Amino acid sequence: MTAAFAFCCLAALASIEIELAPDQPLPAVYVDDPLIIELRSAEDTQAVVKVRAQAAHRADAYEGGYGPVPLHAGGSHWHALKDLPAERGYYTAQVSVEAGGAVTEKTLHFCRMDRSAAPSTLPLYTAAPEDRRALLALSALGIRHLRFDASQPELEQRLTQTARAGFKAVLFLDTATMENAVERAQALAKDFGASLARWEIDAHDDAERLTAISKAIRSAGCVAPISSASASPAAFQALMERQAGRAASGTVLFSDAPAEADLAAIRRAAEEAGHEGWEIQVLGRGVSGEASGPRLVQQLLRNLANGVSQTGFDTALVIDGEIGESFSYLNGLARRLSGTAFCGVLDVSDDLTGPVFEKGDAWMLALWKEGTALEAVIPLGAAHDLRLTDAFNNPIPIENPSQESLTISVDALPKYLSGVGGSVPGRAARNRVRQLAADFSGNPEFQKRLPQELMATVAAVASKPGGDTGRDQFLNLVRNFPGLEQQWHAGQLPRPVAVPAIACLARLVRALCTVEEDRGQPFLDPLQDTLARCKEFQSSYLTGSGGSETAHERGDWLLDEIRGLLDEAESLSTSGAKIEAAAVATLAEWRARSLEFAALQGPLSDTLTTDPPPVPASGPVTSPEPAAQGNVDPADKQAPADKGKKAEKDAEKASANADSKAVTHTVVNGDNPSVIAKKYGVSTEDVLRWNDLKKGQTLHLGQTLIIQPPAKKQEQDDPPPTNKARKKQKRK
Repeated sequence: MTAAFAFCCLAALASIEIELAPDQPLPAVYVDDPLIIELRSAEDTQAVVKVRAQAAHRADAYEGGYGPVPLHAGGSHWHALKDLPAERGYYTAQVSVEAGGAVTEKTLHFCRMDRSAAPSTLPLYTAAPEDRRALLALSALGIRHLRFDASQPELEQRLTQTARAGFKAVLFLDTATMENAVERAQALAKDFGASLARWEIDAHDDAERLTAISKAIRSAGCVAPISSASASPAAFQALMERQAGRAASGTVLFSDAPAEADLAAIRRAAEEAGHEGWEIQVLGRGVSGEASGPRLVQQLLRNLANGVSQTGFDTALVIDGEIGESFSYLNGLARRLSGTAFCGVLDVSDDLTGPVFEKGDAWMLALWKEGTALEAVIPLGAAHDLRLTDAFNNPIPIENPSQESLTISVDALPKYLSGVGGSVPGRAARNRVRQLAADFSGNPEFQKRLPQELMATVAAVASKPGGDTGRDQFLNLVRNFPGLEQQWHAGQLPRPVAVPAIACLARLVRALCTVEEDRGQPFLDPLQDTLARCKEFQSSYLTGSGGSETAHERGDWLLDEIRGLLDEAESLSTSGAKIEAAAVATLAEWRARSLEFAALQGPLSDTLTTDPPPVPASGPVTSPEPAAQGNVDPADKQAPADKGKKAEKDAEKASANADSKAVTHTVVNGDNPSVIAKKYGVSTEDVLRWNDLKKGQTLHLGQTLIIQPPAKKQEQDDPPPTNKARKKQKRK
């Protein structure tokens, strides 16, 4: 009898179940809501509850309790802890329930977080979890991209489900584990192309395989970007040397925590192969060594500062059965970082720097320090709307928000300071300009091949960015874009020098745009006038370009880049950063002036990579342009003249006077064997045969061909088609 009674007591003990926040899909409690504790029992009994809640970032703990409360068999009992601290963060709750003379104890975790208002996003992605709670946790953090393996079972069903839930898919395809990779990629591209954010293709150094998969994806009508997967910068460079850049527009580096030098090496290899603006993603655990919320946040910010567009991480850091500490840290960061872009690093002291991110005229500074804490003095200038928070978005009082500087205690846990206007973004941008200009000036190939005036201007910028002559320096730099583009395509600069120089100059000038806002000197030219000129250059390129898709790789990329700059300029103007908006528009205009020369370029794989004739040691890299601050004379508002017209006129003259003797034809923009044959009144097959060309072979700008016109010249009323007529024929 006694043994039976003891068994019943143990059964009652085992049947007490404890759960936190049953009113929420996740144990994530909003700051203005009480914590709900749910108790369930298989027997009728009474319970006394004790709760100890400890925030991970605080030394003190909450202790409370309630009861006795009746528990009914098969039912549940909810109780709201209204006096629990409302501070945001990650909490460990130890719940003790005494019922029927026995005690049930359970340790649970929950988060305090802000109630959702505007959607926040983080540049993170992770392997698609099967657990519904994990999907909810990722969605709550603003993580919108999920990674799928193309070989996993029931892939199609899972892609459909996550698309309905509002996620975009990153589709990974490993050619080493999939024999029919090309066919599989084409089928998935056809069925799910619209819901894909990106492809990640691991071709294991096989550039031909990567190219075949890329062509299959595009033939299925899928326009999602394609990233090649690489385990190291050396592996990526080997792919680029095999022309893999034609098959992808980015790379994903397998690394938990990439070094700045590795990311720079990938970017340099892409630019030397002719690809500016190469996207870099990083995929790994998300942190190196021991995992923690602060380390994950810090690594993400480092990656962003080093040009990584998206960081892949292990879902288990956020939720692994239970919600993890990293959830609270990422939630706090999403509230502060969302929608911003990196603009530079602020030097706070000799051993403390902080990345600065801006959105229009608003900015956010992130601060943390390993080891001994320090009191950091932040110069603010005339900044207003200041807000200081801890890593979880808990506000930290600012005693005097109108002061010129602010003292902040900085330790290992990140703190975020935000504001509008003032000197923080300008100071950070100046530091970025110094670094970029020093790297440019120190490049031996740039020193050897680029004009001395350009190098001297960059050196002056490095020594004193945004000084008294800052506007002149800015305008002198942007005017170099058309000349560098022209010299590249004319064979005066090899591609491994020209493209890195253009890309480095673009990063430098963009950082100077933020410095110009800080200087406060308005541009003379109205923003709308600059935007209108950009559109004229864009229109000229679109109406004049023809031929194959590969012949306009550079021009089409540049066109997209200009569109992005124009959108950015208009957004900056709307937000109140009028001077920075005008500077970005000026950058867009001078890049648009380069479209004329980019349109003349053949496929990137055919571009000159060997040593060209030496560039003059002095002299401008482009023709003289208006010297006023952003102003352009009305006569100069049209796109520059086509440099190939002289060659075309020479060819037409040769055609008009042709006899039985062979003549030479110089290839100009828009030429192909058929067009050239029609110009001289011969057959396309003859043109191919005379010049040992294969059908479909690409012609290079400036290439000379041998033509043997008919003995009788054409009648005057049937002249060879003009360049304009040929372009109309192509568009038809």
